[in-house]
Amino acid sequence: MKTKPPVSPRDLRQRAEKMLRESGSLPPEASSPEEIQLLLHELRVHQIQLEMQNEELRHAHTDLDASQARYFDLYDLAPVGYLTLSKTGLIQEANFAAATMFGLSREQLIHLPIRQFICKDDQDLFYLFHQQVIRSNEPQKSELRLQRADGSFFWAHIGATPATGGEYWMTLSDISERIHAEEVLRMSREKYKAIVDNSFDVIFALTAKGEFQFLSRAWERHFGYAIGEVLGKSSRHFIHPDDLDPWTVYLQGILLSGVSMTSPPFRVKHSDGSWRGFIANGARYTNTDNERLFIGVAHDMTVQREAEQKLFEAKAAAETANSAKSRFLSTMSHEIRTPMNGVIGMLQLLQYTELTPEQQEYIESAENAGLELVHILNDILDIAKIEAGKIELERYDFDLRQVIAETINHQALLAREKGVELAVSINGDVPSALKGDPLRVRQIIRNLVHNAIKFTPKGTVTLHVRKNDENEQSYTLRFLVQDSGIGIAAEKLAHIFEPFTQADGSTTRTYGGSGLGLTISKRLAELMGGSIGVESVEGKGSTFWFTVVLEKGDIIPVAPELTIERGVMKSSTPIRILLAEDDPKAQLIVPKLLKNHGYQADVAVDGNAVLQALAAEDYALVLMDCMMPGMSGYEATAVIRDPDSAVRRHDIPVIALTGNAMKQDIEHCLAAGMDDHLPKPLIIDDLLAKLEKWLAGGSR
Repeated sequence: MKTKPPVSPRDLRQRAEKMLRESGSLPPEASSPEEIQLLLHELRVHQIQLEMQNEELRHAHTDLDASQARYFDLYDLAPVGYLTLSKTGLIQEANFAAATMFGLSREQLIHLPIRQFICKDDQDLFYLFHQQVIRSNEPQKSELRLQRADGSFFWAHIGATPATGGEYWMTLSDISERIHAEEVLRMSREKYKAIVDNSFDVIFALTAKGEFQFLSRAWERHFGYAIGEVLGKSSRHFIHPDDLDPWTVYLQGILLSGVSMTSPPFRVKHSDGSWRGFIANGARYTNTDNERLFIGVAHDMTVQREAEQKLFEAKAAAETANSAKSRFLSTMSHEIRTPMNGVIGMLQLLQYTELTPEQQEYIESAENAGLELVHILNDILDIAKIEAGKIELERYDFDLRQVIAETINHQALLAREKGVELAVSINGDVPSALKGDPLRVRQIIRNLVHNAIKFTPKGTVTLHVRKNDENEQSYTLRFLVQDSGIGIAAEKLAHIFEPFTQADGSTTRTYGGSGLGLTISKRLAELMGGSIGVESVEGKGSTFWFTVVLEKGDIIPVAPELTIERGVMKSSTPIRILLAEDDPKAQLIVPKLLKNHGYQADVAVDGNAVLQALAAEDYALVLMDCMMPGMSGYEATAVIRDPDSAVRRHDIPVIALTGNAMKQDIEHCLAAGMDDHLPKPLIIDDLLAKLEKWLAGGSR
C-alpha cells in the first residue's frame, strides 16, 4: 500500500500563512511576527504527530499483510480441503488440498457448481444437505461420494458452516480408506458368521457373570433350545449340578489369568431333559467397553463322557479310604481344639494364683502335657495337608541362630525333667542371615530333638549344625541330632519315616507319641530341597540328620523395642479390647488371663453384639472368634470394614480366633478383612505377642 511523503516545514509554513490570511485569522497588517511564530510552532508539533501516526499506520499495514500471508499459507497448505460456496452452490474460493482432491487447479475450480462433483447416486442427499445449511443457518455434516475430474470417485466427510451474505464454507476430508476398511470388516464378519453358523461345535460367549452373550446355531442342533430363549441367562442353569464347581473354577481361571485352557468334561442339559457331555476350549477377550468376556468352543463328548464318568467313579471309590482318613483327622483336630482351649487356659490361669511348690510343679506338668497334645494336633493337621498336597512354604529373611535358640529353649524343660543334658554345636562357617521358612525349619529341629530327648532315659542329646555347600544364591545346611538313647533296631530303620510308624508296638506305650513327627519332617526337608536319614545302633543311641537348601538372606535389622513390655503395661490405665466368643469357658478364662497382663477384655457373644459394642465404645483391638451363631466373625469383620457402618473405628485391628488351622483357613480370615490369626487352644505367650504387635502399630 503506497503512502504520501511527509510535508516539509517551509511548505507547511507557507500554506499556513495563506490559510490564515484567507480565513481572516491573520490580517496582513494586524498579525505580529511573534503571533505568526507561535502559530507556526503549533503547526510543527501537529506535523510531528501526523508523521508518527503515518508511521504507525505503515507498521499496521505491514503486520496485516504478514498475517494475511500466513493465513493464506495455512489455508493453502492445510491437509483438509476448504471451499467457499455461494448461496447457489458455486465455488468462490478453494485451497490447494480441495483442488487436489478433484484433480484440478484452484483457478479451474473457481465458479464451477459443487453439484458437478457429487456422485449421481448421492445428488438427492447433497441437495437436502445444501438446503439444510442455507435454511437452518447452523453447521451441518455428512458423508458423500465425490467425483474427480477423471471420473473416479472417493468417499468424503463434508462439513458446512454458514458465512455472511448467503455464502458458506465447506470442509472436505477423504475417508475412502476408512470406508474401505469398514467394508472389508463387514465382509469378514459375514464370512465368519457363516463359518460360525455352520460349525458343528457350539461357539459361545459369556459375560464375567457367566451369562450367555452369544451362541452359534449349533446350540439349537445340540440342545434343542432356541437361541433367543438362552441369551442373557446364566450358563449355570444348563450345567449338571455335579459339574458346577469345576465349571465355575474353569471360567474364573480364564477370566482372571487370561490364559487359554481346555475345560474338564462337563454335562449340559438338553431341552428333553437328558444330559450331553461336552468339553470346551476357551480364552479371555476384552471388548471395546473394557468388559472381560469368555469366548469358547464346546465339543460334544457324550460317549467319551460316559466312559470317563465310569472311570471317575471307580477312581473316586478307590480314593475314598485315604480321603476319609484325612477328613477324619482334620475334623477331630478341630473338635479337640475347643475343649483344649479351656484346659490350657485354666492351667495358665491357675499359675497366677497362690500355689505351693508342689502345686506349681503339678500345673507345669499338666500344661506341658496339654502343649504336647497341641503339638500332636498340629502334626495331625500337617499330615492331612501333606496327603492333600496343600503344604506350602513361606519365604522371608530370618536369623538361624535365633531360631535354634528358641527351639532348644522350648525343649530345655523336658530335658531337665528327664535329667538329660541338652547341647548345641554350630560350626563357625554356618551363616545366620538366611531366607526361607523358619517355622518349618524349627518344626523339623523340634521333632528330632523332642524325639531324641523322649527316647533317651539318661545321657546327652546334641544338635550339630554344619554347612554342606554354598553357591551364589544359597547354602545347603546339615543338621544332626545325636543321642545316647535306646536306639533303633536295624530292621525297623527302613520304615521309621512312614506315617504312624514307630520302632515297635511297645514304644508308644512306654514313651508316647503318634509316630507322625518323622513323616512330617521328611516331607518338609524334601520340600526345602534336602533329605533326611538316620543312623542307629540298638541300645547305643541314634543320629538323625537332615539337610535343607536356604537362600542367602539380607542383613537382619535389630527389631525396635515395643511400646508394650511382655506382661507389663507401661500405661496405668488398662487397654480395652473386645473378645468375640460364644464358648462359655473361653468367655470366663480369656478375660481373666488378659487382666493379669494389664488388659480389660469385654465379651461379645456373637457378631451382632460385636457391632453394637464397637458402635457404643472405643476399643483398641478385637479378638474375633470366626464361628459364632447368628452373625459369624467373618460377617462381622466385613461390616466393621464397611466405611458406612456405625462402628467408631473401621481400621481397628481384628485378630481371628479359630480351631481351623489349615493354611486356607488363615487365608480366609485375611481375605475377610481380619489382620491376623491365632489358632485354638490359645497359648498366653502367643496371644500376648499378637496383642503387642498390633497395639504397637503392626501390619501384615
